[in-house]
Amino acid sequence: MAKRPKGTPRIDIGTCFAVPEDGDRFSACQVIGHHESGGHEAIALDWLGDAMPTLKDLDGVSVLILNHHSWSDSPQRLIVSDAPPGEFVPIGVREPLTTFDEEPRSYGSWLGLSGRILTELWWNEVVPEAERRAYKDARKHRREPITIEFAGASHERERGLSGARVGGEDAVFPAEPDQKLDWSAFDAFGMMGLIEYTGTDATVLDYFRGRVLMQTLHWHDHGRSTIDLTGTGIGRLVLEVGDGPLEVRVPAEIEFISLLGYRDQKVTVHHEGEGHGLHLLLHDLEDTAPPPVVGLEALSFLSLMTPKELTLGELGYPALERLTVRSDGGAITDLEALAELQDLRRLRVTECYEMQPEAFPEPSALPKLDSVEFHSLRKSHAAVLKKRLKGVATVKIKGAKSDAWLAANAGNPFNNWVDESQKLGKAACKIYKQAYGKVTKLAADDKDTYHQLMVDFVRAFNRLGTKHALDTIHREHIFSAFFELASASPVEATKTELATWFDEDREF
Repeated sequence: MAKRPKGTPRIDIGTCFAVPEDGDRFSACQVIGHHESGGHEAIALDWLGDAMPTLKDLDGVSVLILNHHSWSDSPQRLIVSDAPPGEFVPIGVREPLTTFDEEPRSYGSWLGLSGRILTELWWNEVVPEAERRAYKDARKHRREPITIEFAGASHERERGLSGARVGGEDAVFPAEPDQKLDWSAFDAFGMMGLIEYTGTDATVLDYFRGRVLMQTLHWHDHGRSTIDLTGTGIGRLVLEVGDGPLEVRVPAEIEFISLLGYRDQKVTVHHEGEGHGLHLLLHDLEDTAPPPVVGLEALSFLSLMTPKELTLGELGYPALERLTVRSDGGAITDLEALAELQDLRRLRVTECYEMQPEAFPEPSALPKLDSVEFHSLRKSHAAVLKKRLKGVATVKIKGAKSDAWLAANAGNPFNNWVDESQKLGKAACKIYKQAYGKVTKLAADDKDTYHQLMVDFVRAFNRLGTKHALDTIHREHIFSAFFELASASPVEATKTELATWFDEDREF
């Protein structure tokens, strides 16, 4: 058997866990085997109750079978490698409630075992039969081409289309910003669940209200100061904040809100639970302490993207259970303020190079904290944090870098590739550094040279790809860095032009 991942306890086969779910309910899961990877084979159980289960409550219970969305008679069975989260409460050991002849193939986290029974119940009890049938039928015939009329034009797409980008520069379905649209044309796509819309037509919300499976909305340039999403089934919302105050009413069931361009505008969110159970993601942060979103005093999960400097003590969300910070090379001024978050269970910090690690609270000051991750930090900080975090169940500290490396590459979008491979990371950083030095010195009207340099950047990664395997994550990272490089140049090009240049000679 493979070596067990460091820090992962061995769990007895047959151990059952109570899993807290929304609405003060509990589901359950069980470890049914040890895996050759060093992890555990675990299953979600087909059980839901208003109180924590006992072993007796699980008599006769079997694995949870999933049929929602694209699942079809699929047992919820995962290979998990980490320690279970602190909220997973062990309730005892009994014989495995289910066994399988075939080997497990799906890897995941323990959290992949929670919430699934609620989704299955929602699918069977809330989603209308007509929508369920249309979804399954569209999936069965997902490659079948169909033609729809939308915004005054004909569009041929595959029947299994699951999302539509409407309006804006990169629209798949072009539309004028203030054009009135017949959204029902998208009913031809039974798997449709996401609309990314740039424009002001508020009837898009009526379309969502009439269809339970329409659950994800990205809305840009809406031009509104109030948005009412009540009566929709929206579970994930990505919203451009705009310049002025914004007031948003959301359904109680919403799980995720991402606010783009959030600065010091007053944003109010009316949510039945005042943010309890909700994940809020704030993008494009500049302030050291972005003003809290009004109405989310009980917020459970918070993610902060690219604050250059962050003051934790002024966040204004005292009930946080999970906090994620990606600081993009920035600083956290007051790690000691984490002690104020008495419900905090999980903390993840990425690319934070300036902090006082000795100020991190003792584990006893955060009694519920069971998982801490620091990715991409100074080696000197990593050494201190490892000592400070002794006693926390799960600690992951990765990507520690020397001061010399950071001084030379801190602003380079590929500086973290060295965590995977020194040769690959150094080569990618060199490509970006050389390209940056050239495109930033161009005259604003020298578009031909700009075009050539951007294509040369892609060609350099073609050559790098012949020496190192570049997977999907690498390709996405190169794509993102390509646009970051483009934005540093005084020469202007549209997103469509840049996307065309990126693919012009791309081989990876």
